This record gives sequence, C-alpha cells and structure tokens, in this order.
Amino acid sequence: MSADRREVIVLPEQGALVGAAARQFIDRARDAVSTRGIFTVALSGGSTPRPLYELLSAAPYKDEIDWEKVHVFFSDERFVPPDSSASNYHMVCDCLLSKVPMFERFVHPVATENGTPGEAAALYEEGLRRVFAVGLTEVPRFDLVLLGMGEDGHIASLFPGTQAVSEEDRLVVESTVPGTNARRVTFTLKLINAARCVMFLIEGRAKAEAVRRALDGDALPAALVRPTNGELVWLLDESSAGGVAVPVTRRQTL
Repeated sequence: MSADRREVIVLPEQGALVGAAARQFIDRARDAVSTRGIFTVALSGGSTPRPLYELLSAAPYKDEIDWEKVHVFFSDERFVPPDSSASNYHMVCDCLLSKVPMFERFVHPVATENGTPGEAAALYEEGLRRVFAVGLTEVPRFDLVLLGMGEDGHIASLFPGTQAVSEEDRLVVESTVPGTNARRVTFTLKLINAARCVMFLIEGRAKAEAVRRALDGDALPAALVRPTNGELVWLLDESSAGGVAVPVTRRQTL
C-alpha cells in the first residue's frame, strides 16, 4: 500500500466521528452497488461501532442504502451462542440488521452453536469463498472492512504476539484472548488486507498511545493493516489522536 492511500481523519467528538463513519459507509455502499451490483462489508463488535450501527439503522441514513444488495460478514466473533449478549452478531442484529430491509440469507454469522472454534473458522472460510465465488488460491475482496482497535493494538481478534497474527495461508482462524480461555474466530491479515477499503473507527484517550504506535509502524497488529491494493482510512476523535505524529486531516464533519 502506498502512503497516499492511507488517510488519517480527526473529528472533534463522538457525534462527528460517527457521522463521518456513516457517510463513508453509505458512499462506499452506493459505489459498490452501482459498480458491481452488491456491497460486501465485514463489521466489527465492541462498543465503539454501536452508535454507527444505530445511526445507519435510522432515517435518513437507512434510506440511502439499498440493503437488499448488502452482504454482511463479521471480522471476528466470540465463541458464544448467537443470542448471547457477548455475541458480535447479536449486538449488530439488535441495533442494525433487525431494523433495515435486508435479506436474511445475506447476513453471514459465524456458526458458534456446535463444534469447535477451529471448525467454525474453517466453515466460515468455506462460506466466504462460496459467496465471493473464488477458488482456493484466491482471496475474497471485501468492499469495506470496518475495524476497531484495542488499547493493546489488537484488531478483530488478532492479539499481539499470538499465532493468528502471523498466519499467512488461512483466511479465518481460531484465536484465544491472551491470559484467558476465551476463544474466538477471526479474520486474518491476509483477508483483511485484500479489501478495497479498511476503515478504522477509534475513540478515547485510552487508545491514543496504541494509535500513535500503530501509525508510526510499531509491531502491533493494527500497524500490519496495509491493504495490498486498497484504501486505508483511520477515523479518530481528538482524544485518540493526541499523540499522532503523522500528517492528519482535521474536519468538523465529513
């Protein structure tokens, strides 16, 4: 990825940040549908994107997207039942997917009801290849991958120092949260970096140091997000951008 394909945009507060993310989402959805007939997006869990999902589920934003042409995947998932409050799928359904006119078959949750996380990862990868109609030597190319970032610099469920970060062959793998027995299923960097656009959505002073390190190229999973032939957009609020030394664009809205 060339330097001119990375854009760091700083917004003054959460409302502006979420509004900017919604506009990015809508514009990319409309462009994808116009160009390719569908919009493929991988959503993330956590508290930061929830206000974005709630905004997209309401007018006027909801009415700007042709939801019947949207395929939704999940960049990572906790290995819990789909109706668990800890499930990313459950959260996204609650605040977005249940409120927009999508085809149920175009929502692609990770199968967490039975089996093991490793088996669920393999099934999810098979499903990705089927929906994108690509062979074993090809990598599906999402129109948009939405990511958050933890205070330790992790993305999806790719945690610093874990084997999942260095996976070079698989598209979806099992991951364990360091220091716990919590098991997850996650996209790998190989799949994330094939996207047409990866968009970070980050807020809060607690993440400022990790943001600075990632943008400086330190050895964090977030720093390894470098789309091969796509765009990389960092959307930050002022508090999370406090230590950033790279050039940024400051806006009131987007």
